[in-house]
Amino acid sequence: MLKMGWMAPHPALFLKRGVYDKHGLYDLTFSISADYDFIIRVFKDKSLRIEHLPKVITNMRVGGLQIRT
Repeated sequence: MLKMGWMAPHPALFLKRGVYDKHGLYDLTFSISADYDFIIRVFKDKSLRIEHLPKVITNMRVGGLQIRT
């Protein structure tokens, strides 16, 4: 689903320290997509075991960067 633009809700994404050691942190040169870039790098790693917890543990609003004019 990532290929179609789905974004895992990162406030509810729990990772072990070793995942950050292996894949690095957010690349802040991507001003509005650093989180998406990081999640794609992590989810592409076939050596990781990724599980879905079918329970709501956080609520988020729809949207992203808000540009003020």
